[in-house]
Amino acid sequence: MKLIMVRHGQTDANIHNQLDTACPGLPLDETGLEQAKNLVERWQELKLPRPHVIFASNLDRTQQTAAPLAAHYELDVQVHEGLREIGAGDLEMKNDYDSIVKYLDTVRQWMQGQLKVPMPGGENGAQVLARYDAGIEAAVKAAKLGAMGLGQDEDEAIAVVVSHGAVLRYWNFLRTKGTSFQLVATVPVKNTSIITAEGEIGNWVLDLWDSRPAKEWPIDNSITPEKLVPSRAAMDKAMQATLRR
Repeated sequence: MKLIMVRHGQTDANIHNQLDTACPGLPLDETGLEQAKNLVERWQELKLPRPHVIFASNLDRTQQTAAPLAAHYELDVQVHEGLREIGAGDLEMKNDYDSIVKYLDTVRQWMQGQLKVPMPGGENGAQVLARYDAGIEAAVKAAKLGAMGLGQDEDEAIAVVVSHGAVLRYWNFLRTKGTSFQLVATVPVKNTSIITAEGEIGNWVLDLWDSRPAKEWPIDNSITPEKLVPSRAAMDKAMQATLRR
């Protein structure tokens, strides 16, 4: 079967680099709404198949992003709270350098196997992985039922999950074959970009990353886990660029 994962459209928190992770979260801004509308066209450009189900997290921005695609295919958007973003805990809505580095460094530790390390005031890596696994399993089960209801084999099932950037990088690194640390650390998951994987629960194989075949991305094997954390200069440059928009 095919699992198609989409990051939500742009919000004001994205523009200002804020750690917006709590429910319901900020809604899509005008650009984000346009990105969601254009997702249908991009779907067709990438020749992606008609989904059997569309799931989203319990944050408003993912449901808004999923709505045009769901309307196009005459499907309901099913909500599963397990698909929400990695919670920022005590760092919620902060955008200063130290807070962002702490958030990213905690995720980096999880990706190196330290799953019991907690986000300050929030979940640890094992808890995030478990609830996201539950969300994916629910989407997969629903997609298979949908396929069989149309007289198709369950192996033909197509599940769409609209979710969030950090958790998509974290979950795919640990659960999808072909997702290297170098890919996850150096190729961002942009707003409404698409990730696809083929297979089954426990045996996913990466196909697209950021709407492009994963094998086509140039990978620098010298990148280490520490590179997931940006320098202060890089953060300042990013902030200056966003404030000029």
